[in-house]
Amino acid sequence: TAGNSQGSARIRVSGDGKFTCSKCQKKYRHYQSLYNHQSFECGKEPTFACNYCPFKTRWKHGLKSHVINRHSNINYEQEQNPSTHFLDQLTMKAHESLFMDSK
Repeated sequence: TAGNSQGSARIRVSGDGKFTCSKCQKKYRHYQSLYNHQSFECGKEPTFACNYCPFKTRWKHGLKSHVINRHSNINYEQEQNPSTHFLDQLTMKAHESLFMDSK
């Protein structure tokens, strides 16, 4: 595939020099953006879920922004046990789903 030193069949470079996802046809200017899209977004269910409402997202920073903006009355940084901070728990769940399920 032109413009890809790994020779992956998952992407192609369109005439305007953008990288295109072979599954959904989304276009990206940079290969890394396409790689992130294919690794974490395209065809994947959201991994991070809000503890206070049904909101879900694929990105940890998206969940943090959601909690700050939608649940401003909740100070999740001040939970009783710092080791049970819900973002840390969600990070572990995401890690397990990405790396432990493949065994």
